[in-house]
Amino acid sequence: MKLSNCSLAASVVVLSSSSAFASDVRLMFFRGGDAKAVVRNIDFSKGASDRERVAAILRALVAGPNSEEASSGFRSAFPAGTGVDRVEVSGNRAAITFGMDNPPPPADAARWDEIQAQVINTLSSSDPDLRDFHFNLHTRGRVVPLRDFLKIDRPAFPREGVARFIRPDSAPTGTLSGKRIAISPGHGWYFNTSLGWTTQRGDTNGLIEDFLTADICLHWLVPYLEKAGAHVIVARERDLNTREAIADNSGAGYAETGTWSDGSSAGGFKDDYRVSQTSPSGGSEAVWTIALPEPGTYRVSLWYLAGSNRVAGARFSVVHGGGEEAFTVNQRIDGATWAYLDPFFFGDTAVVKLSNLSAETGYVVADAVRFGGGKGSINRGGGVSGKPRWQEAARYFTQFAGAPASVYEGNGSGAADNSNDVVSRPLFANWAGADLFLSVHTNAFDGTATGTETFIYNGGATPGSDTLRRLVNSQIVGDIRGEWDPDWINRGEKSANFGEVREIQGMPAALTELAFHDGTDGVPDNEYLHNAKFKRLLGRAMYRAIAKYIDSGAPLITEPPEAVAIANSGPGALTVSWKAVSGAASYRVYVSADGKGFGPGIAESGTSHVLSNLAPGAAVFAKVTAVNDGGESFPSKTVAARVADARGWVPLLLVHAYDRIDSRVQIDENPGTWLVPHAAAAAAAGYFFDGATHDALGDASMLARYKAVDWIAGRESTTDETFSAAEQALVRSYLDGDGAMFVTGTEIAWDLGAKGTAADQAFLRDYLKAAYATDDAGTYSVEPVPGGIFEGVSPFSFDDGTHGTYNAPFPDTLSPQGSLPALQYAGGKGTAGVAYSGTFKLVYFGFPFETIYNDASAVEVMGRVLKFLIGDAPPEPDGGTADAADGGPTIDDGGDAGADAFLDAGSDVSFDDAQDGSYPSDASDAGPDAGRVCNEGASRCAGTDSVETCINGTWLGAAACGAGTFCSGGSCVPLPRDAGAAGEREGTPSEAPEGGEGGCGCTTIRR
Repeated sequence: MKLSNCSLAASVVVLSSSSAFASDVRLMFFRGGDAKAVVRNIDFSKGASDRERVAAILRALVAGPNSEEASSGFRSAFPAGTGVDRVEVSGNRAAITFGMDNPPPPADAARWDEIQAQVINTLSSSDPDLRDFHFNLHTRGRVVPLRDFLKIDRPAFPREGVARFIRPDSAPTGTLSGKRIAISPGHGWYFNTSLGWTTQRGDTNGLIEDFLTADICLHWLVPYLEKAGAHVIVARERDLNTREAIADNSGAGYAETGTWSDGSSAGGFKDDYRVSQTSPSGGSEAVWTIALPEPGTYRVSLWYLAGSNRVAGARFSVVHGGGEEAFTVNQRIDGATWAYLDPFFFGDTAVVKLSNLSAETGYVVADAVRFGGGKGSINRGGGVSGKPRWQEAARYFTQFAGAPASVYEGNGSGAADNSNDVVSRPLFANWAGADLFLSVHTNAFDGTATGTETFIYNGGATPGSDTLRRLVNSQIVGDIRGEWDPDWINRGEKSANFGEVREIQGMPAALTELAFHDGTDGVPDNEYLHNAKFKRLLGRAMYRAIAKYIDSGAPLITEPPEAVAIANSGPGALTVSWKAVSGAASYRVYVSADGKGFGPGIAESGTSHVLSNLAPGAAVFAKVTAVNDGGESFPSKTVAARVADARGWVPLLLVHAYDRIDSRVQIDENPGTWLVPHAAAAAAAGYFFDGATHDALGDASMLARYKAVDWIAGRESTTDETFSAAEQALVRSYLDGDGAMFVTGTEIAWDLGAKGTAADQAFLRDYLKAAYATDDAGTYSVEPVPGGIFEGVSPFSFDDGTHGTYNAPFPDTLSPQGSLPALQYAGGKGTAGVAYSGTFKLVYFGFPFETIYNDASAVEVMGRVLKFLIGDAPPEPDGGTADAADGGPTIDDGGDAGADAFLDAGSDVSFDDAQDGSYPSDASDAGPDAGRVCNEGASRCAGTDSVETCINGTWLGAAACGAGTFCSGGSCVPLPRDAGAAGEREGTPSEAPEGGEGGCGCTTIRR
């Protein structure tokens, strides 16, 4: 091996004389908590060996920053006076002895990790082949291996076995069932006696490692592991919800029935708890009922005192927004800490129950129940942090979670919090008796370094660690190269004496540096790490590596189902359908009454499922997962339908076309649920609908069933395409066939008009009836245009990111093209929405409808839109519509009622025999007979002054248009203001009035 004069970090070699040459070498120092590199010119003797050149580089490193650098805030973790006594280089191994008269104490784990990082990153920049780093100290007259110097005798925590939280009727098992997987998401807020509460790493171009690694772990890695069946132990809070509520047995909201008594041992939450002896017939129940800070998704966790006389199958249940879920909890182990169940959506109140029903002889323990993640509450002498608890360092969470001081102050109460933080992460895994430990970090050096590297302990790693390291590193690098960047750098499988892997007992352990968060200078790392899809790839890669370590032959979790739809398929029936997923053995369908709280999944072997006996008028929301022996996938996007009543009138299709997650749209901002507020508003406005993701649409004949389509584009933009060429063709064909559309999104005009091709601009002009005006209205407030279709609607606002939906920045301002302004941005900042009625009908907003956060405004706006596009609902033949509360979805136990409904059950997803505004013609008892003369729910003009509606296959219900209106396209619309005689109606005038004047913002202009 030869030491390279140029490297990943870029060194320039300059010939300086016949006897020596100079090399620009990058040395790693720090400024604040951030790694910073400086370039030094080092003279090497001509023909210098690898050992001599490594020694020269290290001598420059340990000398520290020069005076100018020091005055600029640069620092070194090496103590003053450090020397380089001995260097050995052999193959990819470097053994270095440092002379230190006053080395940092072993308890200063954070500083020792910094010292090693300086050496490893500096040498790796000059020679990427160096992988195995060993350090010795020459101190006080003797040489001591660093592994011995840093070794602290610690208690060995007993391995108590495995805790399993089981949803007996719901969650599938997977590759990791019965395994405890410990994850350390790295750093976090900590208390510094000089700086107060501060992060351990700084902000580099919008990334702070303390939060970045937690983001990757909590959004992706931990859920993947849980979906594979693992019991996951996280060294930091895992619930991202900063709201929190705790109900204790001694507090308000706790109630009992049957026989209970006080517990007699120490360790209960608030020092007390209640017990009940089990019985095969039950009879005793503890119930916690607690008011939550606000409706939302909260993860539930339990506190109880474990003991040998407890039962291994304590029966808990959680009552939430989607029903009630049962859990079996082993109360013999894992006591006096927060034991996590699942996250659930709750309204204003949450309920948890514990029964004494059990065939086991023993006791069940009722103590405390917690909802949410909360904010930091550990006072370190400078007050509490008050930061989201998931952002705090492990040192505080492990204390909050009930671990002993030997965990959260493993280096002693006198050690700095960041040093105790380093060791609290592995010690928490030891205390919990984990089966495997993975620490997740990102790296920093000089802004030019790039790639992935993974470490194990070099002082005697636990068995299996080298295999885990190889799998983690190769899976991350391989997945990035295969799906993201074929040139991604593999920095290799390395070993060092980092605190996290040093302190692990009895389990394989590895520490991975995913990428360089400071990689901004000619390398892509920082850019990639901003991207939510890249973070997903990293989380999935780490899960895959762990799953392969546990069982190399087991299948991996699949991707979520796509092309998902739900549609009316007969009286009281809806069919949910999706495209087959490669690798799936079966599926689960999750159903909700509000799109927030979902019940237990319904197992399904095929690619469609019929929900039957549904109440007319009920809105039903669904999502689908794929299942195999590896576990259960993430869910699909959420779709919705409203169950038709006796009229069979389903005029509207809701299309979820918002796929974007990237650097600007994180997964919290687009979790795939934004069809839900559209459905809620449409139902509240009295309209019936089906729902689908945009990839479930085949050709225009599928859309032709519906009188109107609501196209939900969210924040789609240039990268994801607001309307692809195929989607443009689909929409053109549908609208040319007398269709009607409601289109909303914040960057549609920007994508098609400002950045699009000539064809894109033509589509925007001719079919969305607008042109791009400006990129950003500079306001989140909207008001109706006088005389337009929203006249009389109160001004409203859409979300700036503080109102519970998502931030909708850069709302497009529009220039009407043959349409009329319908909404304008407050303060005269341009047109926000247009309306058009001619060969087709259209309403188009330059902002996303779902970000209208006031529910009343959303319903009123949706009602006006649908009235304009569809018209009023036909008369109710039975005098009323059943309320959604009259019943809920049930499983169709047999038969083939949905086989020909809406979407074909096969992998080639398509609508089947769709008819405008009615059920499919061949669905059981679905719609009028073959002799019908019109499509159910359709409307037409009866002359120029009245409208007829199709009811039971016959044109009925003629209704006269009011004064100042006339019939156009099956609806009564206002006369244009410049219309002349009464005869100038349908089909006229031939062009838009000047200045957008005319009626209520609608017109019968022909293209």
